[in-house]
Amino acid sequence: SWFISNPTSAEDSDTPQSLASGIPRPSLGRPAAPDDVEDEVLCHLEAGRIAEAIAKLPAEQRAVLIMRDVQDIPGQLVATTLGLSKPAMKSRLFRARQSVREFLDEGHQQQSDGQIR
Repeated sequence: SWFISNPTSAEDSDTPQSLASGIPRPSLGRPAAPDDVEDEVLCHLEAGRIAEAIAKLPAEQRAVLIMRDVQDIPGQLVATTLGLSKPAMKSRLFRARQSVREFLDEGHQQQSDGQIR
């Protein structure tokens, strides 16, 4: 997901980055192979961790992140809708993405230490 792979800040681009990018979608109409089932379970687990991280954000950051990265609303419209300047909106978006990334990194670190969260 972009939380881990994209080192750029919100200021670098006005193009929204979808939370769901890169998540494989299961094919309907055929039985799932064991690898497909495992991938689907992992995707669901990762989506749950992302949802948990977003839920922990302050309301101001959460609103900007959801509007930009989930709903793909253009930055200027997000700023106008929330009564923010565009730089303020970008700042909140950057902080929200950073917080979610850190939350996910902590979970990956705990898993690699042998702890299940």
